[in-house]
Amino acid sequence: TFTPTGAVIGTPRYMSPEQVQGIRLDGRADLYSAGIILYEWLVGMPPFISGDIAYQQVNMPPSQLQDHNSAIPQPVNDLVMKCLEKNPADRFQKAADLKTALDSALRQIAPTGLPHLMQPPDKDVDTIH
Repeated sequence: TFTPTGAVIGTPRYMSPEQVQGIRLDGRADLYSAGIILYEWLVGMPPFISGDIAYQQVNMPPSQLQDHNSAIPQPVNDLVMKCLEKNPADRFQKAADLKTALDSALRQIAPTGLPHLMQPPDKDVDTIH
């Protein structure tokens, strides 16, 4: 079977506002979805879980992570909330920008570093040998 042109495909809980609206997507839509996954990892649920989720993705700001868990550091809250900006121009523009912000947040949280998290693996785990 074929997907009709312009059809919206995806799981609404993880879709960016522009994907819900069926408009042109770029990598910033993926960064929005990554923000939803980070949000869910940190508080145990995605930002929108009931009602018209597609409407909420487009029109409603998610609650702050710290509203669910006050122990979440401000730099982490800010990073995830930037991923979840409704306007793609207000999000991280590239995955590298998100990585830089994540590295900075980790340095603020643990200034002496988290070697097991911050160092790249000894080998490329994505390559099958």
